[in-house]
Amino acid sequence: GWVTSLAASAPTAFWDSAGTDVDFNDPTTGGCTDGADADALKGQLTVDASGGTLAAGARTATLLTGVTKGSSNAFNQATVDSITLLTGAAGSEDIGDWTLQGVTLSQSIPAEIPAASDYDINMTLSVVAS
Repeated sequence: GWVTSLAASAPTAFWDSAGTDVDFNDPTTGGCTDGADADALKGQLTVDASGGTLAAGARTATLLTGVTKGSSNAFNQATVDSITLLTGAAGSEDIGDWTLQGVTLSQSIPAEIPAASDYDINMTLSVVAS
């Protein structure tokens, strides 16, 4: 089997901006107040792969048997540092060409944070044998 997951490049990362920075993993009041983590930032990112479209890729007729989409989950520092997008069961194909499109990302941003167009966060996509 295998698992594909998404994580920030560091659990202490944050959405960086020239203006006000925003946290991605502070669950306190839905990300709208600062929690017990080391930073003084607010905010929480939720990833929902369940509504995405999973299909065999264009290059192969790979079977999707045993490949499942992840559910909706929110980052929570030191508790949920990575979120599963796809899981391949032990009997699933482990060499293939899949596409997963339509994964929803939603970020809680406290009302006092001004709008900005330059938010940036480094994320890592991993595929690991399970």
